[in-house]
Amino acid sequence: MKQKVRDIYDDLITRTAEGSDAVACHQLIPCCIPRCVGVQFWLVAFAFQIIGLYFALVWMVNDNE
Repeated sequence: MKQKVRDIYDDLITRTAEGSDAVACHQLIPCCIPRCVGVQFWLVAFAFQIIGLYFALVWMVNDNE
């Protein structure tokens, strides 16, 4: 799980190569710079991991009762 967030950070936030997803999104929607798009991707990925962890813990607790 942690590798995906780290990969997004390495690929989209620290370096913005010409062929990256962040640059492609910036070309489609020019209001955000590529680094800002990378931060948005990172926040969404982190939020989904937190939500997944929460649901997994709730499922484990309900399963034991």
